[in-house]
Amino acid sequence: QSAPSPPTQKIDRTPADRAPVARSRLLSQYAELLTVTENDLDPVALSEEAVALAPEGESPLRARILVTHARVLANVGREDEAEPFATEALGLAERLSRPVLASDVMTTLSGLHVKTAVGSEQEALRTALEVAVVRSQETGALNAELRGRFLLGRSHQDDGEWDVAARWFASCLEAGTRAGTPWAPYVMASRWQLA
Repeated sequence: QSAPSPPTQKIDRTPADRAPVARSRLLSQYAELLTVTENDLDPVALSEEAVALAPEGESPLRARILVTHARVLANVGREDEAEPFATEALGLAERLSRPVLASDVMTTLSGLHVKTAVGSEQEALRTALEVAVVRSQETGALNAELRGRFLLGRSHQDDGEWDVAARWFASCLEAGTRAGTPWAPYVMASRWQLA
């Protein structure tokens, strides 16, 4: 039997009844990490626990945990369930005047249905995602910008629009390299798609 991974050890040492906010933050981060790795764990269950333990009211941490939960749900094809969490997170981020967080949430919201939409709905979602990328650049929300560029590339790739897809993947690679993160998850995925 193998020993638990370091994140699991830290979560196990953070009792839910004594440190709910710390445990919520750890569970949320761990759940999102699990979505980009191959494993047998259930990121949705961890993320749901994080939401249940998140601080109530006008809290930036609550907004972060909600938008992470939306991404975790979207990662398993539950975009419709994800939308209310992302919408609540956006409201919190805007009320709290957190532009970087709001950019992250907007990228998440814009990307929820961009892969499944068709026709004019798809174009509207792509436009919203492009606006989110620009806003992410302006606010310095690098992860949101990279995610948006990658999602736009995938959207065009899914429609067989290879040249446009390649431009978005290349722009993700360039932005990540400029920022000193040439192997960040969306940058690495864009590099792979270009290859």
